[in-house]
Amino acid sequence: MKSKVLFLLCLTAVIPLFSQNDWENEQVIGINKEGPHSHYIPYTTIRQAVADIGLNSPLYLSLNGSWKFNWVRHPNLRPVDFYKYDYNVKAWDVIDVPSCWEMRGYGTPIYTNVTYPYERNPPVIMGNPPANYTQNKEPNPVGSYRREFVLPEEWTGKEIYLKFEGVMSAFYLWINGQKVGYSEGSMTPAEFNVTKYIRPGVNNVSAEVYRW
Repeated sequence: MKSKVLFLLCLTAVIPLFSQNDWENEQVIGINKEGPHSHYIPYTTIRQAVADIGLNSPLYLSLNGSWKFNWVRHPNLRPVDFYKYDYNVKAWDVIDVPSCWEMRGYGTPIYTNVTYPYERNPPVIMGNPPANYTQNKEPNPVGSYRREFVLPEEWTGKEIYLKFEGVMSAFYLWINGQKVGYSEGSMTPAEFNVTKYIRPGVNNVSAEVYRW
């Protein structure tokens, strides 16, 4: 049995059915992601496990920090090829992860615990909301995230998982230009087995987040 390693990533982030977006398909809540399970971090010794300090584990790598970032107010305006390995993102902004992009100056902060932030017309997200809704000027903002990371040499031959602690509201994931999967569920973790997408040395991870 292969041993496992784990990334941890916090972000606070579609195969059509009759041309229906994944994020407007009530039958799709994830593509190619792992089933739910209790939280764990792998360690190499009993002493490490007892101390339970994730950053001290040689089998754990946090991708929190600075990411290249692009924001648009509508999915049609997003850079559709940004996940390709040779796509140039040098002119993009930089955002901290984890963070809330509205609190970093992108889009409009919204708090509501009763009224839907968008027109309630399931499964449609972008419909015809009331004139006073923020959704009129920001129908479904999309944030595109990119960063590079270097795989530790000692991870060679191990299973590698990439975990998102919470992405609002839905997102797609690519590794080195290859599509890995999709998830929605803002307050629940999403974990993907990325072993076959990883290569030695420098790797590229891309996430496309839809915030309806």
